Amino acid sequence: FFFFFQAEDGIRDFCLSRGLGDVYKRQVQIPLIRGHAGPIHDLDFNPFNDYVLATGSEDTTIKIWNIPEEYTQDLNEPAITLTGHQKKIGLIQFHPSAENVLASVSYDETLRIWDVVKQEQRSQINIKETPYGLDWSLDGKLVATASRDKVCKLIDPRANQIVHSISAHEGPKSQKFIFLGTTGYGLSCGFSKTFERELKVWDLNKLDTPVSVTSVDSAAGALLPFFDEDTGCLYLTSKGEGLIRFYELTDEKKFHLNGDYRSNVPGRAYGFLPKTSLDVSKHEIARFLKLTDNYIESIRIICPRKSDDFQEDLFPEARSEEPALTADEWFSGRDELPKRRSLRPGAHTAAGGQVRAIKASGPSQELQERIEKLTALVGDLETTVNNLQGQVGERDQVIQELRAQIQQLQTENDTLKAQGSQ
Repeated sequence: FFFFFQAEDGIRDFCLSRGLGDVYKRQVQIPLIRGHAGPIHDLDFNPFNDYVLATGSEDTTIKIWNIPEEYTQDLNEPAITLTGHQKKIGLIQFHPSAENVLASVSYDETLRIWDVVKQEQRSQINIKETPYGLDWSLDGKLVATASRDKVCKLIDPRANQIVHSISAHEGPKSQKFIFLGTTGYGLSCGFSKTFERELKVWDLNKLDTPVSVTSVDSAAGALLPFFDEDTGCLYLTSKGEGLIRFYELTDEKKFHLNGDYRSNVPGRAYGFLPKTSLDVSKHEIARFLKLTDNYIESIRIICPRKSDDFQEDLFPEARSEEPALTADEWFSGRDELPKRRSLRPGAHTAAGGQVRAIKASGPSQELQERIEKLTALVGDLETTVNNLQGQVGERDQVIQELRAQIQQLQTENDTLKAQGSQ
C-alpha cells in the first residue's frame, strides 16, 4: 500500500511511503518522484495494479510511473508520457473496469480519453469551461464533468458527445457530480443561490429536476464526496476542514445524516482507500487518509460488533483487482461492471498487490495497418508524380521543337515577302 504527499522542497516533487499505521510523519529521507516540469495537480493509482501511478501536471503532460517494490531512490523517468493537452491538467481518473484506459480534463477545456499502453489519445470532447470535477460511471459508459459555468455534463466518451447537461446548483463556487454505483442515480454537490452547501440526487433517466435536495450547512469550502457503492454510504468532507460526515442513501433516494468524525486539525486533502485495504477483523468499514501540514493521519471508520467473526452484512463483495475488460474491448464498444470479490480473509489472492510493470507497446494492429496503407499510397503517389514529370518533360521537348519549326517557317515567310517586293 502506498500514499503520496507534497514534498517540502518543491511543488513538483511528491513523496511516496507505505504502511497502514495511524499517523505518518514527513521524513527527510523518503524518496521523491521528480518527473514533471511543473506542479502536479492530480494523481491516480491504477485500480488493477498497485504499483502503477498516473500523475497530471501543470506542464500539460500525464506521466505513468512504475513503483518498485523496494522504493529507496528518487524516480526521475516515467514508464509512459501522454501528451496532447494544451494547458495544465486538472483531473485524471482510470476507468473502473477496463484496464489501462484513462480520462483527463484540462484547463484547455477538453476531456480526453487515453489508451495508456499504446500512448494513444482515443477521444477528445470540448467541455467549454474550466473543469472542477471528473467521474466515470461504474460500467464506463459515461463520464461526468462539472465546470465553472455551473453545468454538469454527462458525456459518451466513445462517441465524443455530450449527452446531457445539468444546471445543478445556482451558487458560483465549485461543484462536483459523481455516479452512485449501480443505483441509476447521480449526486451533485455545490452551493445554493444563498451560498448554502447542498446535495442533489438525480435520476440518470430523467435529469430535468432533482429527485431530492439536502441542505448541508453554510460553510465556504467546496464539498468532496466519497460514495461507497457497496453499502450506499456517502462520506462528505471539504478541504480546510476536520469534519467528515456520514450519510446513508434511503429508499426515497435522499441522503440521511448518520454521524460524523470531528477533528480540530484541518485537512489539506483527503483520500478514500479501496476496500481491500480494510481490516475486516476489526469491523473497519472505511478508511481515509487525511493530509495536514505536518503529517498524514489514517482515519478508520469502525462499526462495533460483539462477535469477531467475519460480518457478511458489513462487507458485501467489493471491486476486484482484476479488470473486466481490456482497453481494446472497451474501445470497440463493450461495457462491463467491475468484477467483484469477497473480503473474507483467505478467500482471495490479490493480483493488484503483485509487482507488474507497465510499459508502452508498439503500434496497435489497426494503427499498423493504417501505416502500411498510407506508406503504400505514398509510394503510388511518388510513382504517379515521376510518370507525370516524365510526360511533362516529353511535352516540353515537343513544344520546343514546334516553336523551332514555327520560327523557321516565319523566317522563310519573311524571306519570300522580301523577294516579292523586289
